[in-house]
Amino acid sequence: TCQERLGKWEEAKHNLESIPLNHPRSPEALKGLARVALERSDYENVLFWLDKGRELFPDLFADSFVDYTRAQAAIALDRPEQIRSIRNSAAKLYAPSDAWMNLMDAAVEQYEWAKSHTAEVP
Repeated sequence: TCQERLGKWEEAKHNLESIPLNHPRSPEALKGLARVALERSDYENVLFWLDKGRELFPDLFADSFVDYTRAQAAIALDRPEQIRSIRNSAAKLYAPSDAWMNLMDAAVEQYEWAKSHTAEVP
């Protein structure tokens, strides 16, 4: 966490990756790896670490912020099907008043609007 806050991304990544998956702090490490990847615009690894966390620790990764972050990574990677899938599954889990759900809706709407208007340009 200290290395993340100091912007020492490579060191943070190295230390977080050294935490074994059976360690009590593994869920925090996976979220940390996703944050480091997000900070570095490494969206493939953002999705990888969050999806790994959901697979191994479903209860600890079942929150709207995780889904919002996954949607942001899918948007950055221009993956419309994955964006829709994340959005649709999140809509079934979280209240429409959830702040991260609102931000996800706005980000997806902005993405779709930009895609539809970019397609019109010859």
